[in-house]
Formats: sequence, structure tokens, C-alpha cells
Amino acid sequence: MSSPVRRTSSILSTPSVIALMGATLILLSLPLFAEVYRVVGPDGKITYTDQPSTTNEATTIEALPENDPSQNVVLSPKTVLESNPDWIKDAKEERTKKADAQQAKNKDQYNSWKDKIKAAKNAINQAANELEKGKEIVDGDFVGMTKGGARPSAEYLSRVRQLQKALTKAELNLKHVKKSKPR
Repeated sequence: MSSPVRRTSSILSTPSVIALMGATLILLSLPLFAEVYRVVGPDGKITYTDQPSTTNEATTIEALPENDPSQNVVLSPKTVLESNPDWIKDAKEERTKKADAQQAKNKDQYNSWKDKIKAAKNAINQAANELEKGKEIVDGDFVGMTKGGARPSAEYLSRVRQLQKALTKAELNLKHVKKSKPR
């Protein structure tokens, strides 16, 4: 038994539907080609419209140039800069000055940080040298014991402990300074 053959046709492929869609697209795109006016009122308020202002309240009326996408022209940065008003150039110069000032400030902060690192490393070296000198035995650093032999005196142990604390403090300071690196 054979099944009936269905014949399907797409509604979108009929010539009348295609023509209707084309006409709709043309009608919808007509407002895109209308002139656009920039109206500056007496209070400085800017309004964009497709109709030129008929009232006396408007102080400036300019027809904006039409952009032709078929030309696909990209202006060079130099041309854009030359065609911009002075306030845009001034704003760009101000941004450049601010960026330069920030860069100089960052450089100063970085140099200051490097100086702090150098000072912290010098403090570590100085504390290490003082510890080595403090460990040197001099008269009175050892006390004799009753059964013979000698042990370090309390003054010697206290001196070495203080010098070790100073070295540890200098090392912690270096770690702290390294963490404070400016970005």
C-alpha cells in the first residue's frame, strides 16, 4: 500500500509574499534617509529633530551631514584630531597632562619604594654585623661553675638575644616594605 504523497510549499517562497516583504522593508527604511537637524535653544538645550525649527526660540539650526555607509570611509586619527573643535583638543591635552603627572607620581613612588628596600636591606646587614660582633666573647661573658667548666653569663645571653631580636625585626621590616610595592 502506498502512502499519499504530500506536496508542501513554503508560504514564504510565493512571489506575492516576497514582493510584500520587499515593499515593507523599503517603506520602513524611508525615515532613515530623512535629514536630521540639531537645534540649540536659547537656554543651551540641544534637540535633534527631523523638522527644522519654526519658532524664534531656536538660536542655531544645523542640518547634520548624512552618513553614507556605502563609502565605508575611516578617517585617520590625525584628520579626526584636526577636524575636532578646540574643546576636544583641550580635553585630550588635559588627559595627557594628567596621565603624565600620574606616571611621574608612580615613578616617584616606585623610586621611594626602592630606596626603602635598600634601607631595609642595609638595616639587616647592619643588624647581622652587630650580632656577629655581639657574639664575640670578651672578659666576663662566661662564668665558672662550681664543679668545673664555664657557662655563658646572663649579660652575654641577654646581649645576644637583643641583637637577634633586632635582626628579626629588620627582616620583618624588609618583608613589610616588599609587600608595600606600588602598582
